[in-house]
Amino acid sequence: MMFDINKKKLKEAFSKIKEELDEHREAINSNTNELQQTQEFLDKLDEKIDKLQEKIETLKLSIHEKEEESYSVTSLTFREKEVFLVLYESEEMLTYEEIAKKLGLTKELVASYVTNLVIKGVPVIKKYSDSIIYVILDSKFKASQAKRNIIPLV
Repeated sequence: MMFDINKKKLKEAFSKIKEELDEHREAINSNTNELQQTQEFLDKLDEKIDKLQEKIETLKLSIHEKEEESYSVTSLTFREKEVFLVLYESEEMLTYEEIAKKLGLTKELVASYVTNLVIKGVPVIKKYSDSIIYVILDSKFKASQAKRNIIPLV
């Protein structure tokens, strides 16, 4: 009889353990399904992000090409080309005096030629410091000039 009572208690204990394990198994299966769904969702998001990135790159290239195409420069005189060439070859900002010394011209003539360049569509950047004017070519224009020879120098 004692054996039957212990057997019955043991059976009940195992039954409870089985129920708990079944509940844990169901919870694990449920979590696994959620994780799989989440992973599938993340994979779809990654695909969409990749497509968006491709579209963004295409737009950037399109914008860059349009920026390059937008330069319209009227033909330059010989002296204007000389001033342009000094600016084109320079990696840093120059004063009118520095350009004048390189070309054997006066500061006033260089100022006039730089003004003509701007009027004719050459994007020259001017900065003022202590009443001294510094000039440099726009870097994007410089890159376009290197690629497309916007201003024929020969």
